[in-house]
Amino acid sequence: MSLSAWLTRAAEAKLRQDRDASILEEAQQRRSKALGAYLGEGQAEHGAFTQEEMARARRMARARRTHEAPNTAEARGGEQGLGDWLLYGMG
Repeated sequence: MSLSAWLTRAAEAKLRQDRDASILEEAQQRRSKALGAYLGEGQAEHGAFTQEEMARARRMARARRTHEAPNTAEARGGEQGLGDWLLYGMG
């Protein structure tokens, strides 16, 4: 393969990578916006999240990031809170 052909392919690959990164970033922004709207609607209907609910949600998120299944009853403290709402929906 000639140097010119190699450079052309490399430039095309870089353009595809940049395009894909842009698409992924836009999708993440849409997901974040939708989640924000969803959480806002829930708070409008059920009241603002308490510090305890936020702490439980952080523990559950941390457990998911480390691939450990949280003890759901312990993480929720036996109450329906933010973690329940995010995972199962309030209702």
